[in-house]
Amino acid sequence: MDGATKSGYIPMKLDDEQDEQVRSPSVAPLLDNIDLGEPVARYEINELFNRPYTIYRGAPSDEVDAAWDAIAEVGIVLISGEDVRGLGKDPSRTVKAPPEWDAHLAQIDGQHQIHCLNVLRKWGHYDYYFRPKFGDDPGLLHNSHRDHCVMLLLQTLTCQPSLDLITHNWVETQQYPVPDFNMNRKCKSHDRIIDWQRSNMITMDQWDEIRPQPGDFFLPLWPELVEINKQNGWNGTR
Repeated sequence: MDGATKSGYIPMKLDDEQDEQVRSPSVAPLLDNIDLGEPVARYEINELFNRPYTIYRGAPSDEVDAAWDAIAEVGIVLISGEDVRGLGKDPSRTVKAPPEWDAHLAQIDGQHQIHCLNVLRKWGHYDYYFRPKFGDDPGLLHNSHRDHCVMLLLQTLTCQPSLDLITHNWVETQQYPVPDFNMNRKCKSHDRIIDWQRSNMITMDQWDEIRPQPGDFFLPLWPELVEINKQNGWNGTR
């Protein structure tokens, strides 16, 4: 009996077939376009308290917001109809750019996840971001946005759970071991993803050119959107 079995710990390893099954087809179009380079070995420092200081854990301020906005930007990029089919979706039902562009609209899921994390960060500082304008209840839009982000991050973390292991340390005077959240990782280059997005995202002027074309597919109007438009004095059109 080896040490792993004695300890009750059995190493987990995905074989090649399992690994292929858990790879998301949604990344395929980007893998053809973004040079992420080789994964970089990195020691991630994440103590319970903000030491050493990172701006992403700083108290709310314009400077902290600017740092988060820079990494949480969600840009609209263009993909082909073949890319849409590669995602397991029907290109006749997705939003198309103007006909002369011959493209469909998309956004990077990972960027949307960071956007959602930023949304929850702001909810953690409700008095700073929401109370001055909304009081105790920011309304259906913001409440639904929060709940959407919670569910999206839950789906991501349960679909692609980290199997990294957290060790523990003794701390002077403390009765129980303390988790050591610092760990070695191999990381993709998020900077390269941001750079690619900024180089390929459409501009606001181009965004304003997006209009439904004859024969485009429409989802039925959700009743919640009617209520959100009513609460905010919107009519649902540009």
